[in-house]
Amino acid sequence: MRMLRISWIILVAVGVIVSAVPALRQQVRSRFVPPSGAAGSSGTTCAPAQATFYAQRSRDFVEDNFPDDPDMLLAGGLLSKDISLLRRAVEAGGGSAAHAAYVDALLEDAPSYSRVAHFRVDPADPEAVSDARRKVAESGQPQKLSPQQIAPLMEAIRAWEGADPDNALPVALEADYLYGLHTDAEALTRWEDAGRLPTVSLRWEEKSRAVAGLLSEMGMSEADAIEASSAAIPISVALQRLRRCALIALYEGRLALLQGRPNDAMRWCNATVDVGTHMQEGAGTLIVFLPGVAIQYVGASPVWHWLPDHATSTPGGPLQGGRLWYGPQHAHYTGEFGEAAVNGLRDRLVRAKVRSQLTREYVGNIISYHPRYQAYTLLGLAGSFSALLVFGLVLFGVVGTWRCRKADEATGLRLVWQIIIALLILFSAALPHIAVRHIDLSRFGESPALGIAVNLFFILPPALAAVFLPLLAAAFSRSPGARLRAAWRGNLRRVLPLAAALSAVVYLCVSLGAASIQERWVREWSSPETTEMTMVIQALGDAWTDPNIPADAWRAQTPPEQPSA
Repeated sequence: MRMLRISWIILVAVGVIVSAVPALRQQVRSRFVPPSGAAGSSGTTCAPAQATFYAQRSRDFVEDNFPDDPDMLLAGGLLSKDISLLRRAVEAGGGSAAHAAYVDALLEDAPSYSRVAHFRVDPADPEAVSDARRKVAESGQPQKLSPQQIAPLMEAIRAWEGADPDNALPVALEADYLYGLHTDAEALTRWEDAGRLPTVSLRWEEKSRAVAGLLSEMGMSEADAIEASSAAIPISVALQRLRRCALIALYEGRLALLQGRPNDAMRWCNATVDVGTHMQEGAGTLIVFLPGVAIQYVGASPVWHWLPDHATSTPGGPLQGGRLWYGPQHAHYTGEFGEAAVNGLRDRLVRAKVRSQLTREYVGNIISYHPRYQAYTLLGLAGSFSALLVFGLVLFGVVGTWRCRKADEATGLRLVWQIIIALLILFSAALPHIAVRHIDLSRFGESPALGIAVNLFFILPPALAAVFLPLLAAAFSRSPGARLRAAWRGNLRRVLPLAAALSAVVYLCVSLGAASIQERWVREWSSPETTEMTMVIQALGDAWTDPNIPADAWRAQTPPEQPSA
């Protein structure tokens, strides 16, 4: 059985290489070995268990090893959701990210308020305003805050402004709470100040790098630490407040126009457009870019109003199922700022909408674009081949020692057919990955039942192929007078070691490819210039820098009135 010996030599050689190459050794460790002390963690991948394990121990680790390091205090506070660590990070001289994280944590439990402007109503519609007032009364929140209620929060916000003077986000938060104090004129001034600042940032990149650094210090691999850091940072409450500011500006701008204060109306409108524009221009993540598009559109709606086709009965809208129409203040804005400014705003809105659609397409095909997902696809493929390798060896152990001589004599399967069957088994392991290569399956892991179904989807085809292809071949290869079952066992003895050896070789090649992609991704991510948006722009290329402006993206008229129901 020369082929059997060669197969075992290949298996041993691959095992030695995997043990000797640090990147491959780390892949095995991350996939199969739970972190030390993580009782109860199991499964084919341990990355979620690792993240939970490290998050639970991050506070004690920081206290013991980095009690005065602002970046580690920031990371520990984000991982453990401990606001005291975030406060200490600020007090220890932490930068803008520490201030951003601390304010966001304060906002979680900060006093809130409710006003009519929050419900996106037209102040010219008495019925809608009355309904909004009813909702305000039913919300259980006060309509007006007191300075004492929000004093600690405002102190933290202003400290963030001092540490991050070019960032409009803390200034916008101040405007929001000034509106809650019913100091509406001051709120408008601060909202304008926010519109003049060039950056609207959650400091997400700095937070993520701090968390990844702490996880690496705690023993997680660099690639796993980067992945876990993304999930460790909560959705920003500050960003939600920013959307609320845009609704306030829309309501107050319309109210100002109705009350004969057109200049104030334009101030609210322009500041909102500017905030949304700066959010897009300086966005580091899609989480900031896409709300920036929405806020820009809210601010511009008195001048240019996007409406879906069903609202205007005008089909064929090329901007996500709609187009731009004149807003209610279009004529006033044109008279105040000129036609060139109006058309310039329109062009900015159209480009923003086109780019918004491009980002959605990017996310839909992120596995094709993003090196992280490319590496995960290869690692998933490597996992299938490693599972096939284990299955083949176990099955060979079952059949390979049972009446070996009789099984070998019962079949005359030629070497070429052994190789063909082994290759078909390998193809059956790759086939499920080919079928779902453009689908992000990570979300299925949130449900145990779906997770099991996904695992079976990948495991069953090669397992069935490894069992039944040799059985099918036995019908044609068995010796005269030999029983089909004996010939089947003889084919399994020939095919399984070869399939296992080939699986090991493919596993090695695929794992090396994944390690190379991961190394490139980690290197790119570690660069301070790299953000999610720079990777998006790089992937989309000319489609982003010079977007194709669709025909009929706007109509130079007010939207047609719809017949009442």
